[in-house]
Amino acid sequence: MKQLQNKSEKDGVFKVIDKAIKEYDDDNQAADFIQQKLVKDILNIFLPLHEESKGEEGFVSIQGDPNQDIDPSHIIDEALRYKKLGKNFITKIPVTEAGLEALEALIPEDMAMIATEVTGISQAIHTCEMYKRV
Repeated sequence: MKQLQNKSEKDGVFKVIDKAIKEYDDDNQAADFIQQKLVKDILNIFLPLHEESKGEEGFVSIQGDPNQDIDPSHIIDEALRYKKLGKNFITKIPVTEAGLEALEALIPEDMAMIATEVTGISQAIHTCEMYKRV
């Protein structure tokens, strides 16, 4: 949305949207294509910071399709696909039953992750213990 509101980026965003509309019949696939293309550009902008800080800064997150947050396989597949966009990608995964299953599967992939939707201390402790165990 911020890119659409930015006068210098607006036309480029509409070009990506137009391309997605032409290439995809499925709205979810089109939205995923748009998000990946636009985030890839942002990843490239922040990559020098990521490299200069030796991987401490310059991460760019992608929130997967929230309509699929109940499917751990979908969460895993999205994260692995998005990881290919750049080494400064960081995935956002909800700490729900499906999200925890996805986190457990993704920890061995050694990828940066943000555990989201943590609403209680026990949830945070469980997530940290699972991370440590894996």
